Amino acid sequence: MTVTLRKIAEALNLSTATVSKVLSKNDHDISDQTRQRVLEKAHELNYSVNVIAQSMRTNQTKSIGLILPDIKNYFFTDIATSIENELINRGYLPYYCNTYESFEREVLQIKYLLSKRVDGIIIAGTNMRNINRESQIHFNCPIIAIDRQLNYEGISSMIASDNLGGAFQAVDYLCKSGHRNIMYISGPASTNTTKERKRGYLKALAKYGIAARPYYIRHGDYTAEYGYHTVMYQSIPKEVTAILCGNDLIAIGVIKALSEREIRVPDDVSIIGYDDTEIASLFSPTLTTVRQPSSWIGQFAVAAFFNCVNNVAVEPNIVLNQELIVRKSTRALN
Repeated sequence: MTVTLRKIAEALNLSTATVSKVLSKNDHDISDQTRQRVLEKAHELNYSVNVIAQSMRTNQTKSIGLILPDIKNYFFTDIATSIENELINRGYLPYYCNTYESFEREVLQIKYLLSKRVDGIIIAGTNMRNINRESQIHFNCPIIAIDRQLNYEGISSMIASDNLGGAFQAVDYLCKSGHRNIMYISGPASTNTTKERKRGYLKALAKYGIAARPYYIRHGDYTAEYGYHTVMYQSIPKEVTAILCGNDLIAIGVIKALSEREIRVPDDVSIIGYDDTEIASLFSPTLTTVRQPSSWIGQFAVAAFFNCVNNVAVEPNIVLNQELIVRKSTRALN
């Protein structure tokens, strides 16, 4: 049997309005003793809020859509955990959606979330975009973009980290360590993230007067499988002494393939990953990598959403710094 506000009120000989105030946390004029009685009785009767009715009264569902390319990707796992913790602390819950890099899925998920009357959407968009389709979607809630640039109208804020600066740090470190033949194995060439890291890679090479070699740059998926197959089945120039990878998963695939080809890391080839996910410090050799502020991205995204809800000015573009973490997968040649 459904437990209603009226049933709790009758059990305590209180008005329904009083019980409603306590359970909706609008109880500043209710005594502590009465508040405690209501909460104890609600718990005793296993009362649960009628979310639909509450959302109709308050015009809020206390939920946010979270659209990610792949939550199994450690980088996005860290962001999702940060976002969920921040939301729960504020009395909200996320709807999780995975696009698996399908733009069609992304559009379907957005429409679904809007039909559920979510209070906002936080999204890391797919790699493949359709500008015409994006322009046809209209949002009636705040939308916060993270990590990747999008073309939807009405985006309240874009939160990312300095991919150009992070890649520059990594290659600059390798050049200072005596490396001159440095490959870049990364994700899809079309993404803004990949483009910015490539710019950082080229900028560092130029600083040391090193000519860029197009065949040193490889693009594919942000997966360990792609890193593995690139090294195992494609030509890796023998003179290469270092490889910058687009994320830690690619780096792990690269190291596995090098090991099977009896090429030692870091004795023969130095490897740098990207993201500094948990596996980077557990792998052998421990992985030198560029640390992304994934938790901060999540926290800034949630803060931007609540600023929108509370009509507080929101920064349209927030760029967070990255940091090179040196471990055992790199060595100096000089």
